[in-house]
Amino acid sequence: MPDPIDQPTTPKPKLNPKDWNQTYKPGVDKNEHAIAGVIIGLGAFFLTDGLLEAIGLSKKGALIIAILFSITAVGGVLYGKEVWDSLGHGMADIWDMLCGVGAFLCVALPILVWYSYKSLKNGKED
Repeated sequence: MPDPIDQPTTPKPKLNPKDWNQTYKPGVDKNEHAIAGVIIGLGAFFLTDGLLEAIGLSKKGALIIAILFSITAVGGVLYGKEVWDSLGHGMADIWDMLCGVGAFLCVALPILVWYSYKSLKNGKED
């Protein structure tokens, strides 16, 4: 068995966003995080909505839980990606996470609220 000194070490993750890059640098990377935030949020919503209705939850309950889940999924995935970066797989950047979450809140969340409103108003039971 090799000595503990000879074994490769994994850097300790920086879980605190204050330890990540705080300087905003615009570029394609921020756009990609914004698109990812919207796609993750919409995907989480529609997958969850369908599954919750399949197990017998009311339409209104399924829509509320699906919206809450999509918010949580976007925040969790984008935070997790930056933690992954802090382990040496990239550069952890608070602005990457904020661009993704901000795009979700400004683009996808209004779409989901509008869709939910229209679904309940029309009595849609898909």
